[in-house]
Amino acid sequence: MNNPHLFPEKFATRRHGAAACLAAGFILAGCGGGGGADPSADGQTGGTAGSGGTSGSSQTVKPAACTSTALADAWLDKRVGCLSEGTVMIDISSSAAGTALSQYSFVINQMVYDNAFNNVLGSSRGRHYARILCVKNAPNGLTDSFNRLSLATDLLIAFRKAAPTAAGSSTMRVEGGNQAGWVEEACDVAKHPIIVDFATRKIVAVTPAAVAAVSVFDL
Repeated sequence: MNNPHLFPEKFATRRHGAAACLAAGFILAGCGGGGGADPSADGQTGGTAGSGGTSGSSQTVKPAACTSTALADAWLDKRVGCLSEGTVMIDISSSAAGTALSQYSFVINQMVYDNAFNNVLGSSRGRHYARILCVKNAPNGLTDSFNRLSLATDLLIAFRKAAPTAAGSSTMRVEGGNQAGWVEEACDVAKHPIIVDFATRKIVAVTPAAVAAVSVFDL
């Protein structure tokens, strides 16, 4: 099978790992593991991510247990505790620019695939996590379609580096489904499980308990 969406490592160049993986779309272990998806989404409800590249890290103690032994562990709400405060996450999306700085929360749409590349929710269906990620000191350009794609890529890489899943693969993208994919609002540890400071590029708060405040739906 010569499908570049399933096996991008055969088609992507090695000159710039992150850019090559991003362009490839659906990313597996050949570009650092994890995933990516349909890059055609746009508007406030779009912005799709692939995986790849590297991020620097200055880790502290993880706030909760992190397991990655079964396919079910790949879901985002199960993996918040895999991240560490102090880890550099903003990498590919660091090129986002703008004249105004603000705070934005994002809806992450995740698709999980088994080892036979089957979407466990059914064809084209994803699980949406509303406002699970919030970014402080962010330029307004971060909400552009390409930069939202890059932000989802950075999040996916962070999870992959923290604790690779033992089965299947995953894709993530900024996509609202039946609502806006991003909202300008103050970051709050009570309702945003993952908070990142764009100015330092680091994860500044990881609150697994806040997952209870996140609206989760399949679409």
